[in-house]
Amino acid sequence: MYGKILLIVCLLLQGCTNAPQRRLASAEKQLSTDGETTMLYHSVLYYPDELSLRFDGYLIGVEKSPRDLVSTPQSVKVSPPSEKTLKTSTDALLNQPKLLYISHILREQAQPQSAENHTCALYNLYQRLEPAQSQLVEPCAEQNMLPMAVTHRRCQDKEVCGYDDSWDALKQLKQSMIQRLMTQANTGKPYSDIVVIVMGWNTVQEEAIRNFNSIMLNVKRSAPADFNPLVIGVTWPSQWSSSWIEPIYRLTSFPTKAGDADELGLSWLGVLIQQTLPEVKAALPQAQQAQLTTSLIGHSFGSRASNVAACFGPAIYRDHYQPPTAGIDNLINLQGAFKLTQLTDNATSTSATVFCPLVKQVALTASINDQAMSKAPGGGYAGDARSYADTCSNTNTLIRCAFADHHGNLFGVSGSARSNITYIDASSLISENAYLSGGGAHSDIYRKEHGRLIYQLMRQGKTPPLD
Repeated sequence: MYGKILLIVCLLLQGCTNAPQRRLASAEKQLSTDGETTMLYHSVLYYPDELSLRFDGYLIGVEKSPRDLVSTPQSVKVSPPSEKTLKTSTDALLNQPKLLYISHILREQAQPQSAENHTCALYNLYQRLEPAQSQLVEPCAEQNMLPMAVTHRRCQDKEVCGYDDSWDALKQLKQSMIQRLMTQANTGKPYSDIVVIVMGWNTVQEEAIRNFNSIMLNVKRSAPADFNPLVIGVTWPSQWSSSWIEPIYRLTSFPTKAGDADELGLSWLGVLIQQTLPEVKAALPQAQQAQLTTSLIGHSFGSRASNVAACFGPAIYRDHYQPPTAGIDNLINLQGAFKLTQLTDNATSTSATVFCPLVKQVALTASINDQAMSKAPGGGYAGDARSYADTCSNTNTLIRCAFADHHGNLFGVSGSARSNITYIDASSLISENAYLSGGGAHSDIYRKEHGRLIYQLMRQGKTPPLD
């Protein structure tokens, strides 16, 4: 009797031991991204064609792993930004147990010549040691392709060195973008825009991709026929893995993810915006440079990361720190989860210092219907209508103030003509509860009317300031 029971137990244990594994399980375990939450930030590697952009572009996946798994003590070099409120996040880049790195960059093609070349991997830390045709995401067959997951000299003693390899990942992205922009220009329908999008708190990769598509499809509906964007979606681990009950979890994860958003802006998003994109643009013919608009769109904590990236980032450097000398045309902050002190030292003074001198036009929205920003810990966030009222009720404000109606039309722009910041009361536009979202109207940014406003803001950086 006992022998039979023991045999059954052994068979059950053997069955569990031999249970089928996910294709990327070994690499996930090596990077410590095999948890129920951490797996959600590379889901596109399992479903590359199903979870894809509906525009030509790239998907950059940023993940976070224990520092000793993806770097060496010599890997991380930081030049702290002048903004004092970012000191904690800068210190975290050097001292926090976990570290952000780029784990994958996928090249997306909206209208593939064949189903096989719709999505390919420019860079993939999860790449398996097997033939390309057996990969879940095949490597891109582009010219001048760097070896997949290049191992940098500082990490020769590691199988995976995600942090150091992230520099090579962005180098590969730069080469691909230059080649693609030039090739597309020769077709007679050049790319008109480079658009980078970053979503916010508790947005897993699958949802973020859907949101990227929603935003850009609605922008395209309001744009002329020659609008042909090259879209870069950036996903990051914005959801905290926690076993606490929901209310406590959300309260405690807010400052943690605020810090992560700052770190993203000070690290790889900052490098992308302040180094990679300017280098791409500089490699193009002058006439093509003049016709190409660069925009960064962020929502909530994605707006926070975007603002840090465009105004202060990057703090990290590879060999020698060089301050950025070129910026982007437009920074569009939708319901930003950051404070105005990260834009200017005094929003109510015409003699204030603006912290985004390299961005031609900065736009930010606020809504009285956003219950997430009005109730967020600490208060005073850019997306809160009370912040707009405090700023725009002062006639001496440096910031230009405006309104958006429920159709997405921008009007009533007033304030300093020399300012590059436009603060928009979007209460009439950001007014509904988005499907399966919390925070009132905090996530109401995915309708065609929002696309109309965003397109207007994308074109501000190419025109003289509105009066």
